[in-house]
Amino acid sequence: MGLSGLMVWAIDQDDSTLSALTAVTGSTPRRHSSGGDFNLVDLKRLFPKEDIPSDTSDPQYGLITFGAGSESGEVDPANSGFGFLLAVRESHGLTQLKARDGRPDPFVFLDCPDNVLDQPSNQTQKARVVCTSQDVDGCFRVRERGVEGTLVEMPDDCAPNSFARAIALELAEDQTMPDHLVKRHTPTSPIYEFSFDFNKHERRADAKVAIRMDMTNVKGYWDGLVDSPGKRTFEKGDKFKYGSGENSLKIQKDLSTPVFWQAADNYPIGDKDYGEGIAGFIKGKVDADIYYAATVIATSARDSLNVNVKEANRFIKVTGETDLTFGIGGMGYLDINMAKKGNPAKSEINYKALKGHTISAGSFWGYMSLTPFINRQTVLFTSYMDEGPSSRPNHAATLDGRLTTRIKTDLGDFPATFPHILFPDEIDSIRKHHKDTEIEVFDDDILYGDGGRNGSTI
Repeated sequence: MGLSGLMVWAIDQDDSTLSALTAVTGSTPRRHSSGGDFNLVDLKRLFPKEDIPSDTSDPQYGLITFGAGSESGEVDPANSGFGFLLAVRESHGLTQLKARDGRPDPFVFLDCPDNVLDQPSNQTQKARVVCTSQDVDGCFRVRERGVEGTLVEMPDDCAPNSFARAIALELAEDQTMPDHLVKRHTPTSPIYEFSFDFNKHERRADAKVAIRMDMTNVKGYWDGLVDSPGKRTFEKGDKFKYGSGENSLKIQKDLSTPVFWQAADNYPIGDKDYGEGIAGFIKGKVDADIYYAATVIATSARDSLNVNVKEANRFIKVTGETDLTFGIGGMGYLDINMAKKGNPAKSEINYKALKGHTISAGSFWGYMSLTPFINRQTVLFTSYMDEGPSSRPNHAATLDGRLTTRIKTDLGDFPATFPHILFPDEIDSIRKHHKDTEIEVFDDDILYGDGGRNGSTI
């Protein structure tokens, strides 16, 4: 039986939804960006200096909390487990032509091409636009570092819920306002002709994006995360010291299972033949607590389908114990090679996903998820006493009786970390608190025969 927990994340970019990263499962964010300044923490504490874009005025982020510290509804990552996704991009790579609170009003579309969303993606389309706000520079933010190739979020009154590629913004020959808009808008700029298409593969490549992902169920991880500028996570003796049982992922599972049943011809005892049969089983449970954390720092660009991972750190720590009784009984010859599954023979892996969490960082950046899981597998081999398992034939084990052993194993306090590994002094310190394995052999076990001169191992 093997117990494993694994944090899985994927980083991808989807052209149709313009996600700079995605990762797998589902939940609902408790807090997300809606424009304006990012004030949760200084960005210098989240990114290495060289990876922070020159313009950080428009971050997109999502934050969820979970565990005991969030049951009251308080969103405080310092007092609970949390998921955090932050994307900071240079503003010239993407411009929003859809009005949003806390951001400069974009220019107004005076008209819109017919069937704008039904045209070929590489067909240039044109619309007349004008600024009606006092912040003319903010209104025409699409011109920052050049119009062509800038990705734009289209407004509700022209190609709603879509993204286009800006091509040009030129002074329009027709400077008249439509009658139905004169009463609603007061122009603060000349009227321009805005050219665009939906060929997003040709969007500009010079807009740098910095991405930060964190997910953990460890209380106190947030404070350790942002306690110093440019902190590199998972230094020696660092993150895995945090945690208490209140936020752990609890695993209480019955692991009892029949392992096999073998019945064949007859088994000779003395001068008589008796029916042959051997059965094996595992009975018991696992009672464990899982603590985990994963951090990824990456950079990307708007035209790239790839993400450049600059740092990737994670750890998992499992505490608790397994209490299992292994038993085998019957009489006959047990040769696992007869199962045609090799020696040792392994059962199919029993996979069980545990409670995961998903966090969104706004409409541009998709979502990320982390799903811990456990795998369970049974392994059986037969051999002579002084040999290990082998795929060679004629390694049958002789059994005539019943053998059962109860084993209680302390899972310890040993964290598995990546890329950092535990140093010998760290292992020695943890080992001092590790309980000895308890082994119990039952009084009613009995053997009527042995494996001969070479013995048998099952």
